[in-house]
Amino acid sequence: MSHHFDSAADRADGRINPCDLYVFPGSPGTTAFILTGNVFPLSGNGSGGEGLAWAGLAADPFTADGAALGAFLQAVREGRYDPNIFTISPSNVFAGRDVTAIALQLPDIALGGTSLSVWARISVLDHVPPRQVNRIGQAMFRPLFFNAPDSETEMDALNAGSPALDRDTYGERVHAIAGTIARLAGLPDPDGHAATVAEAFLPDLVTYRPGQPAAFHPGDGNGRALSDNAFDHAVAVLAGSDLGNSSTPPSATEAFPYLSVPQPADLPPLIGGAPTAG
Repeated sequence: MSHHFDSAADRADGRINPCDLYVFPGSPGTTAFILTGNVFPLSGNGSGGEGLAWAGLAADPFTADGAALGAFLQAVREGRYDPNIFTISPSNVFAGRDVTAIALQLPDIALGGTSLSVWARISVLDHVPPRQVNRIGQAMFRPLFFNAPDSETEMDALNAGSPALDRDTYGERVHAIAGTIARLAGLPDPDGHAATVAEAFLPDLVTYRPGQPAAFHPGDGNGRALSDNAFDHAVAVLAGSDLGNSSTPPSATEAFPYLSVPQPADLPPLIGGAPTAG
């Protein structure tokens, strides 16, 4: 789930900006966990027991037509349903961009269960205990439901909170947005659709069964592979039909840390008016 500067705090300090979280089978009998962000001076690798760790620059594996999503959600706020927005001029706003990645590979036997709920958080050390300032779980939760400028205060509270409270705190918000889209799209059961969407996206966690193939899909997927098209899948769940058009993410490499090499490009930063995605 890619943040890419989706709140004022993230834009002010890229070190607290998580981009995406991936969970998928690694080498036989292991699980890989990858967290990407915007902290560039980080690099290194190591091992501990039977686990592996790596940190460094990599090509951003996330793809999204952020401009189309922003225009689509703005139309919804204005009372219009315009799925053609996604096919007018498709693009991937993250093409040619790099992220800092932290990759871990752990034996499945060390994970202690047949089903996991995975999320990551970023904390700063200006308090004792450390103060949580951001978190990430399921791809696309924030850009779909917190995309309006007036939601940044709520987003800061979300990032400082716990997934355990997500259904109670954000269920009404998700239900309202999904129900509005369903009514504008003419779906036969808007309330039922809204309930399905809320169940799919809340709480903000990645569920994963070790040893099973990874396939991201809100509500009934398994983890998230580097090659999963999270943008299109998430938009389809929200809208009740396939709308997205983002390009296919690059395939993972065969060896740990599985990420594609950096792709140097002289591109403007995704700050200010740039659409968020994730």
